[in-house]
Amino acid sequence: MRQAIRAGFTLIEMLVVIAIIGILVGLLLPAVQGARAAARRTQCQSNIRQVGFGLQGYLTANNQLPAAGTIREFAGVTDPAKSAIVAAITSPSSLYNSGSTTNSLLNSWVVDILPYIDNQELYNSWTKNTSYLSIVPNGVARPSNYDICTKSIGVLQCPDDLSVRPRQGNLSYVVNGGFSRFYGSPILWDVPNHEASGSAQGGNGAVLQWTTSNGTWLDSLDAGRKLGVMFMGTAAGNTPWDMQTTSASLYDGASNTLLVGENVLAGASNGTPFSGGVPTNWATPLPNFIMFMGSDLVCQTPYPIPNVRNCCVCGQLSPQSSSVDGGAWTWSNLQGSGSNINGALHRSTKGIAPYANSFHTGGANFAFCDGSVRFLPATIDGTVYAKLITPQGSLLHVSMRQLPLDQSSFAK
Repeated sequence: MRQAIRAGFTLIEMLVVIAIIGILVGLLLPAVQGARAAARRTQCQSNIRQVGFGLQGYLTANNQLPAAGTIREFAGVTDPAKSAIVAAITSPSSLYNSGSTTNSLLNSWVVDILPYIDNQELYNSWTKNTSYLSIVPNGVARPSNYDICTKSIGVLQCPDDLSVRPRQGNLSYVVNGGFSRFYGSPILWDVPNHEASGSAQGGNGAVLQWTTSNGTWLDSLDAGRKLGVMFMGTAAGNTPWDMQTTSASLYDGASNTLLVGENVLAGASNGTPFSGGVPTNWATPLPNFIMFMGSDLVCQTPYPIPNVRNCCVCGQLSPQSSSVDGGAWTWSNLQGSGSNINGALHRSTKGIAPYANSFHTGGANFAFCDGSVRFLPATIDGTVYAKLITPQGSLLHVSMRQLPLDQSSFAK
């Protein structure tokens, strides 16, 4: 008698198939997640490239880069220690009155490049020399500045930025501020563990000067210009500290100088201790929210000095007789310091750390002054990182001078 043909699967066969499928999914899932992460990083690189092109467009049209942040200065100010920029860094709420058009907190570099990142309409609606916080309409049937700067702009946001607040005017990309939030003021960084505290002095940023190793003062503005690319400036543009970079200022080479980097601790908030409670977004002119720096650990010798931050910065970079490429430049990206690349990710308060950081694994994206974009590893040598930040490292005072950059040390 013929045996009946069995239809279907046995339980054991089903379990074997399910187990095989589970193994395959387990093998494929990391690859899929890796591909998605790579796609987000690529999108981030595209965004930061567009931001870099926007700054280059401004540079071409105006023969100089915009100020990183624009502040309305006090009338007749000549002393940087009494500057409105210093007030904006140390006590931003003192320059802010809700709804007023006369606030001294005007706008960031993003506002200046709106026409160059495909947002001409927003730029046309903006009222210059009026605070980004102004809620006064800019005319009949026109929005206020605050209405404008709370709009989301896609190219300003990294898709991996987990700190983004929907429809709040987010910013994931910040400009190269060198090694100080403002050059020329004698305010000291005096916070333990090299962390901002929200206090008036030091809490919103180190404001640094430079001396030579024998203690004589250098021209801090001249040193500042050589150590960074975009700086805090004034609406009138006629103070000694209004320093704007031209193409000729990139003496070490546009392809060797960083212009834009990532900082997920910039951008939108309803106000934090580091903005003096003032709301922040992509138009905020406060340095902790619009620029990145190399670690200001380079400002102290020896390292570490408990609870003290000197303002001697690079003047005592190295104890050796020849300090070219020496000493504390390596601290520009000191691992574990919290001020190295991605070192501040354990913090969550916006504005707490003006150092490059991202949610990408192993580093962050940067746009260079020549328009190129590269992913720099979080472990990049501090001396190399310092050279990438400074546009005139070879022209610095002998006590802080840098040797020419070897591109093989960072290019991949």
